[in-house]
Amino acid sequence: MVKNEQVYWEAPLPFKQNRQLLPNNKQLALKRAKSLEVSLIKDEIKREHFFSLMANILENGFAEEAPPVHETEEFCYLPIFGVFTQV
Repeated sequence: MVKNEQVYWEAPLPFKQNRQLLPNNKQLALKRAKSLEVSLIKDEIKREHFFSLMANILENGFAEEAPPVHETEEFCYLPIFGVFTQV
């Protein structure tokens, strides 16, 4: 474990040796993003809540844009979901 520049502790993920590589799931993530886009276009209230929540997450540093990856590196896309419950 090490302390980073922001004085937070970081630890490497304990991946097993000789494990199976993660599959390229880019097409699945893009399909999910397109589905979310259609859903947000149809529902203005959901869209407003979604963008407000995402802006808050980014402004507070809870998420950030991922650095670019090279085709030789292992990577995995995280599909995005817009779960919305009206109260």
